[in-house]
Amino acid sequence: MTTNALLLGRLAEPLKEAGLDRVNISIDTLEPEKFKLMTRGGRLDLVWQGIEAAAAVGMRPIKLNTVVVKDQNEAEVVDLARLTVDRPWQVRFLEIMPLEGVGEVHDRSLVTSEETQARLERTYGPLEPVAADPADPARLWRIPGAAGTLGFISPVSAPFCAACNRVRLTADGKLRLCLLRPDEA
Repeated sequence: MTTNALLLGRLAEPLKEAGLDRVNISIDTLEPEKFKLMTRGGRLDLVWQGIEAAAAVGMRPIKLNTVVVKDQNEAEVVDLARLTVDRPWQVRFLEIMPLEGVGEVHDRSLVTSEETQARLERTYGPLEPVAADPADPARLWRIPGAAGTLGFISPVSAPFCAACNRVRLTADGKLRLCLLRPDEA
């Protein structure tokens, strides 16, 4: 399940009991005020409670998804990556996708995975590659000695459409095979 985690703090245990064993959580910044702006009113404290609750009930893996946006949160990737040093989480850095209606934002806001990885390596040194499922859109790396991993999802600079096996069920009950196709329902 992919979630904004706003209700996960109180729902992690019943979801785990119902059979959910892993979770992807969207978190683009660790700064509360910036989080509120980027999510149009979201509360970082509730998201963090959700992450901790998912960990406490044993959901594995916990994947934290960060869309890296130029001049908004690109400098925070170092702090987000640090979350994997002593936790078995996967922090995944996504390139902003050219979705319908946000083409202009994409054009001026793209930070490639290569740029993000270079920023991380300036702080942590060379990252170690980690073997992954070829159908997983993330290419995995690890900070040397870290408990968790880093994922780079590169739909713009290294498209993975040919290997994608994802199906998404939206909150309104629609199936989406591709986030880049606005005509699916």
